[in-house]
Amino acid sequence: MKLPSLISTSHSSQISHVPKSDKKKEGLFSKIKNVYNSSVEMGKNSRLLRGHFNKVISSNKPASPAIPNQPQLNASTLKNKQVMNIIERLVDIVETGRGGMRTLQGEQFNETMTKLAAFYIDLQPDGAFSSGKIITQNSKGFCRPPKDMVNQTKEKGSLYDFMTPYLTRNQDSENFCLQNVTSDLHKWTSYIIEKQGHRLSTEKASEFLLRMNQAADPEITRAEFKQNPASRPPEDQEEAIQFIYYMAGQCDNESDWVNFARDMYTDEYPQLKNVTYNRAREIYDKNISLEIYKITRE
Repeated sequence: MKLPSLISTSHSSQISHVPKSDKKKEGLFSKIKNVYNSSVEMGKNSRLLRGHFNKVISSNKPASPAIPNQPQLNASTLKNKQVMNIIERLVDIVETGRGGMRTLQGEQFNETMTKLAAFYIDLQPDGAFSSGKIITQNSKGFCRPPKDMVNQTKEKGSLYDFMTPYLTRNQDSENFCLQNVTSDLHKWTSYIIEKQGHRLSTEKASEFLLRMNQAADPEITRAEFKQNPASRPPEDQEEAIQFIYYMAGQCDNESDWVNFARDMYTDEYPQLKNVTYNRAREIYDKNISLEIYKITRE
């Protein structure tokens, strides 16, 4: 029987050697590694998280290309370019984390956390953004949070200060919730975009805001789930039913389907017991004929 994986089980090698000449970055890597190792977010695989972290720090190049040193660019132009690239990275993190609208599990948790850690590393003076730390501490939109922050109502510092406890923290891992962090990043990034004025064209600002809003739109994410019901754990009864319909086409027989699909969620959603294997297989075949699924059985 071939079951689609809800949580990736790929692993990467042990942490690569960090050059002795880069002790400062090595210390930051070590702190962020501790965050990965202590995370207990639902659905995470600790070995996978460590593997993703290793991928970030074992590379000899930054996660994104550093802006070249071009003498013809004055300081203001260079700063504007870095601000734009920083905003682009923030939007990408928010997109990956679905705008903080749902609990991140499995690969979504891993990818969001990896991008967040890589971004924080790139903000350091020797990272991809040479002025990244200064920008995220002092620039307009970055230096203080928007008024409508929900999950971090006591946060008064800069964006850099906001991120630091999550990526270099020493407190217990149960105090950390990536969904809440992503939700606040969504609000803060929107605020940053609105404060940029001439730095961002109206078209570009609208594009960034649209990307984040679509990532957080529950109707869009629900439609995506229907196209690939094995992409993440279901979040309600309707999605659980879609999942067991899909699994009827992935399991070799009724017994496997009951044990590895339907019974996984019957405690939480008792109505699933009313769905028969034949009915689920019928719906699966219909969805295949209508090309609803983006991923089909090989």
